[in-house]
Amino acid sequence: MGHTDKTEFANKSDWLPLDDLINVFDGEVFLSSIPGWVQIPLNIPFWYNNEDNLVIAVDQNTPDYGHGNFFGSDTDENRGIIFYSDANNPNPENPPTATTLIAGIANICIQFSEEEPGPIAQVDPENLEFGHVTVDESSDILSVDVKNVGGGQLIIDGMEIIGDDADDFEIVSSHYSYITIPSNESITVDIVFTPSTKEIKNAIFDITYSSVPGSIAQVPLHGIGIPVDPPDNFTATAAGVEEILLEWEKNVFGNDVIIAHNMENKFGETIDGEVYELGEELPGGGTIIYIGDADSFLHEDVAPNAGHFYKTWSITENNKYSLSVETYGTPLCSTTFDIPFFENFHDVPDEEMPVCWNTIIETYADRNHWIGAYGEEEYSSLVFYNDYEEYPTLIAITPELNADINSLYIQFGVNVSLRQSNDVGIGITLGVMSDPEDLNTFEPLENFDLNGVHLW
Repeated sequence: MGHTDKTEFANKSDWLPLDDLINVFDGEVFLSSIPGWVQIPLNIPFWYNNEDNLVIAVDQNTPDYGHGNFFGSDTDENRGIIFYSDANNPNPENPPTATTLIAGIANICIQFSEEEPGPIAQVDPENLEFGHVTVDESSDILSVDVKNVGGGQLIIDGMEIIGDDADDFEIVSSHYSYITIPSNESITVDIVFTPSTKEIKNAIFDITYSSVPGSIAQVPLHGIGIPVDPPDNFTATAAGVEEILLEWEKNVFGNDVIIAHNMENKFGETIDGEVYELGEELPGGGTIIYIGDADSFLHEDVAPNAGHFYKTWSITENNKYSLSVETYGTPLCSTTFDIPFFENFHDVPDEEMPVCWNTIIETYADRNHWIGAYGEEEYSSLVFYNDYEEYPTLIAITPELNADINSLYIQFGVNVSLRQSNDVGIGITLGVMSDPEDLNTFEPLENFDLNGVHLW
């Protein structure tokens, strides 16, 4: 219900703003099959100023088709405006063009109280949903309007956030300690959510007046704390025979990072609130080798000719940790491998190469080709991944072998897997290279035509 100086609706878009109305009833209306008056007691009394015209708006959302009519009276002006749809449930804050204007009014009887109602607090919205917010970061500000929909002066001398998670929410707008709100006027209170931990948070915005027992009004607050984003593009690149360069991009908040290292792919996880030191071992595996705000770190004195596993997290000022990301790297090779030489790729992370192996990948169509181990550990094998290009160059290069090439025996198994039959011609060329970084030094020895053939 609301007040207006309108005497009619000028057109099908001449709705009254929702902010000019007060929600006085929200519930079900029970209709009798016996003719007579249908009574609707208001949830909140409406104080009529006895001057303006009265507006009554109805937002009805009952599913299925309805049948029935109410008595009305014709008028000279369009004093009714209606939108009706079986498919579109309109938003009262932004109503669509009306279905029709009505030159009439419903036959209605309004019962007035002899006494002016006292002050009545109404809050809008009735609850605040902050959604998912990163731990130790603040949400967008959400606002609550506190309106006096009764008469007299609504007095407030207490506004606070209560509940188990009250410390995760904060009133950020400034207000006097003693507030009076005249009839039909309101104040706005701004609240932010800053989760301290990764879990669901609930609290209550509580409004009180010390001379009245209990609360004048309450607004439930709800939010979910989620981990801070981890670093991105975490890579490990050989920088020397005992050096690996680690590089990453910090998250959007620029949080510091913490890095752990292990010689096998076994790591523990960080625990929120714990403070870790350089050289500390994580329960479950891994040693902390870096904590800081840089975007790269040179890991020195690493074991040569070996694979190295790394795991990193973002860390907030309050020692809250992101989910982890991992990478794998090897230093520059400094050895020659004796014969017999065997590699089954079972201990190599997916899409990575074993120690001292190299690759050369050339594409002419900007494709995402790769060569590396892939599969469950006991079934892992070397995969040449062709990203839909007809003639890419995909070369896997073994370590330097201490062997006479003229008396070398080589054995390997092949499984040819095509996305579609006869999609791309398949072949493997076996050869030697004097420089694993220079494709021009490749000397082919034998070509195996594997088109449509499965060899094990």
